[in-house]
Amino acid sequence: MKNYKQEIRGEVIPDTNKLKRVESILFETKLEFLGLFNSCDREYISSHIYFAGGCIYSLYNNKKVNDYDIFCDDINAVQFICDKVPKDCLVYETENALSIHKLGGSEFQLIKKFYGEPNDVVGQFDFYHNHFAFIGGKIISFHNWRYIETNKLCFNFNRARDIGNVLLRIPKFIERGFKIYKSDHARILLMALKNANQEIESLKSEKEHY
Repeated sequence: MKNYKQEIRGEVIPDTNKLKRVESILFETKLEFLGLFNSCDREYISSHIYFAGGCIYSLYNNKKVNDYDIFCDDINAVQFICDKVPKDCLVYETENALSIHKLGGSEFQLIKKFYGEPNDVVGQFDFYHNHFAFIGGKIISFHNWRYIETNKLCFNFNRARDIGNVLLRIPKFIERGFKIYKSDHARILLMALKNANQEIESLKSEKEHY
């Protein structure tokens, strides 16, 4: 995995005390995840994983985290972790992810479907409040720090896949207190309609969206 440096600059600067608190929580959570595996496997796993997705936004804004999404920088690491999960863990597997936890512990979602360098993977996430990753003990922003505090759903219009699933996710975000501009919602809908047949087939084939 490449080295990623945390850069905080621009007009909107996040609360550094909040960032440090979230980084401390994620550091301990990563140790918890590594602790599920044999000691001889932990160094390899640690060097190939990163946390991304909604957990960072939720922790920063003092919201409940249901699970922690973990990504790998290559397919070999994904397969290695899947093969090494101890038998005493509770595991639920789908096409997209492997859910791993021990009774009473945090729930981890090892994402199988998408893997690669963080800037490539996170750069394809649908909404910008999720464009952050925890790498090497630091939270890294891949777009703009202002999105770590906003309650507006700001869509990544560079994303060209799974638009149907994006539309299905929007009501869930709204239930959680997010808002979306009508103009953005309309543009997303038009993107889905433009490739309607492809989007319908994608929705049919997706058993579950992580």
